[in-house]
Amino acid sequence: LDLKVKEIEKIVYFHSYVITQSSKDNNLKYKQLLEGYEWKSLEEEIYQNQDENNQIEVGIGAEAIQKLLKDLDLEYIAGTLRSEATSPPKNFKTPSLTFNKKMKRLRLIENFISTGADPSWMVFTVIPVIPPDLRPMVQLDGG
Repeated sequence: LDLKVKEIEKIVYFHSYVITQSSKDNNLKYKQLLEGYEWKSLEEEIYQNQDENNQIEVGIGAEAIQKLLKDLDLEYIAGTLRSEATSPPKNFKTPSLTFNKKMKRLRLIENFISTGADPSWMVFTVIPVIPPDLRPMVQLDGG
């Protein structure tokens, strides 16, 4: 997703909204984070104008993360990371931290492509629950 861990935590824990689709008419960018009060004021402004061209989609929680993962173009991202890998930093004896992160990201994306897995599958949509009759009884010490 090319987001920091803190940003993903804010989205998952319902602290920040993320823009999952934006039109070119407004100054909002794809994957931009909005605090709750920012989104509420923006929402009022959008719905007061009721502009048909102002297509904006905002999400929060795991549903937003799943949508962002579903929208990823793995082939394109892998291609850009491969082109960046062919031109490593000049002082290759001590590779930069960002270069190492990009190489890890490229390895991960190539694994997704080779297995045919969709990154959005990492988000649970259904939580499996074992019925009480089938759960093993674990005896706890001390009663």
